[in-house]
Order: sequence, then C-alpha cells, then structure tokens
Amino acid sequence: MNTPFLKTPHCPASQTKTKVVILVAEGVSLTTISTTLEPFQQANKLLGWEKFNLTLVSITEKNPVTSAGVPVPCQTSSIGVFNHQKVRLRPDLAILCCGQTIAAEETALLHDFLRNLTRFSVPSLPLARHLHWPLPPV
Repeated sequence: MNTPFLKTPHCPASQTKTKVVILVAEGVSLTTISTTLEPFQQANKLLGWEKFNLTLVSITEKNPVTSAGVPVPCQTSSIGVFNHQKVRLRPDLAILCCGQTIAAEETALLHDFLRNLTRFSVPSLPLARHLHWPLPPV
C-alpha cells in the first residue's frame, strides 16, 4: 500500500490521544511558540484526526505577552494542570516555551510546575534562548 497515512486509525492502540501541554512564559518569542505548535498541528492534519491534543498553559493566572507585545490566549494556568479536580488535563508531554529570563514572581510557580512534572513522571522539553534555571529537587 502506497498511502502512508489513513483517515482513521486502523488499530485501537493508534487511536490514543497524546495530551501535550505547552507552558508559555512571559516574554517568549512568537517564533518559539509557532515552531512548537505547528509540527503537532501538521501531524494532526496529515493523520486526519487529532492525535495530539494541545493545551496552552500560562505560568500565572493571566495570559502571557510575547517579546513582540502580542498576548497569547491560554486555556489554563500552570496551577490548573495539576489540579486534583482536573485530572483530564494531566499531560503526556510538557513543552516549556520561555524567553531569555523568567520574572521573579513567576519563578516559584515555574518550580512548582516542574516539581509536579517530575512527581507525575511527565517528560518535559524546555525551549528557550540562554535560559538557565536549576531543576528543583523533588
């Protein structure tokens, strides 16, 4: 068969959705956000169904603003992802989209988020330019 992708998955295991949480920090570049989102969106388009369920998450309760001054509408905050009442939001993968620095008021919330990722064994991938932070102890 020459068709690499089918409209519908052919076995139950391939029908499993992957929950991807993209944590967007204040001051991130638009390029970082788009290069994070677009591969997953294209994969979903090629597959013909939503294999990757993407959720944009802010560190704080407010929507972050990019380095270009563009607000990024997020579906929830970092606190909401690991809320006991919202188990369905628990991710299979977390991608951290950060700018060059993290604001002091966001650092504690980011460390809490990272601790929860570790506690729930969620793989994470930080995307940032020259960002250095110590991984908090579990």
